[in-house]
Amino acid sequence: MKTDEDVIQRLREGLAQDRPDALQHQRLQRARLEALDALEHGRRATPRPWLRLGLAAAGIAALALLLVPALRAPSAIGPEDAVDGFEIASSGVPLEFYEDLEFYAWLEQNGPG
Repeated sequence: MKTDEDVIQRLREGLAQDRPDALQHQRLQRARLEALDALEHGRRATPRPWLRLGLAAAGIAALALLLVPALRAPSAIGPEDAVDGFEIASSGVPLEFYEDLEFYAWLEQNGPG
């Protein structure tokens, strides 16, 4: 069974083999110095003004996608609708009549036959 020391030793050996060559080291050093210089002078290393505009546009689009369906939703049932529903339920007419109401309206307009 491997101990923690064995795992640490293997990691150290693996990391030692992955050392950057001279060119990579030079590039990393230059990028580090540029970042430190930018930090010292109070500016960002890579300014991206379009990023704020893009995020604002994406936020507005997401908000619109959320609000449009909510605005198109039917309004709440008013008290007059509740009375009509109560009258229908208490009239004694079978509910199947109201389910076929369009058919009866069509039949009344076109006649039987």
